[in-house]
Amino acid sequence: MEKFLSVYAPHQGSDTFLAKVLNEVAEIIPRRGVVMIFTDFWSSKEEEEELMNALNHLKHERHEVVLFHLFSKKFEQDFELDQRPYILIDMETGEEMRMLPNEFKKYYQDAYTKGIKDLTLKCGDLAIDFVPLAIEEGYYEVLTRYLLKRQSLP
Repeated sequence: MEKFLSVYAPHQGSDTFLAKVLNEVAEIIPRRGVVMIFTDFWSSKEEEEELMNALNHLKHERHEVVLFHLFSKKFEQDFELDQRPYILIDMETGEEMRMLPNEFKKYYQDAYTKGIKDLTLKCGDLAIDFVPLAIEEGYYEVLTRYLLKRQSLP
């Protein structure tokens, strides 16, 4: 019988918590398994490094890892905001940032594109499936495509 372990940790404050949980999961799963991680991947460079180390730990324990990157195509990828002032509030820290979209869009899109490219390469180096999951699409369509693709692989 298949066993599933689900870890849901809202508002823990950082990806460092996710890295800690993944390291624990790597140790408690008794044999090779598939670990699917759904995350928005917003983190600092230090937190990203800890998370990559935790993913590497899972791979070292011979688990198959699939990383689903949750994002909003409209707001995070395309940065489609009305041209008016905004106050962005970090949901985990409460930190506020004031911004005007037209002054920030190019910088943001360049940084976002570079970050996703770097993440894709790091996952490739670790033989981790990296699956973008736009929340506008819904999880069902993305998971179905991923599983069908995976089923057709030798």
